[in-house]
Amino acid sequence: MDKVKSSIKIDYQGRHAMTLRGQVFSNADAKLRYRLAVERRNNGNRASMQQSGQLIIKSGETLATSTMSTNFEKGDQWNIILTVYDEANNQLDQVICKSLDKCR
Repeated sequence: MDKVKSSIKIDYQGRHAMTLRGQVFSNADAKLRYRLAVERRNNGNRASMQQSGQLIIKSGETLATSTMSTNFEKGDQWNIILTVYDEANNQLDQVICKSLDKCR
């Protein structure tokens, strides 16, 4: 596998709602697996969710892996992780966001 690049996009929907979208770009045809995991902590409470799956991507394409909608509040602490694997389960790329302002 030549080059796979993943990213997490955040779309805000009002004052306390957002949609997280994982995306993958590849410069070669590939069959990939992905896992998008989200953990939110606030005032001693913890919530988590995850999605995983497979995708077939063509060279030069960018595809959405999964989409999650969630609420947020001031003071939330986040761990948002998108990991992409090849068919042999080798990790090709990973994005870790600990701040909603710093996701790539």
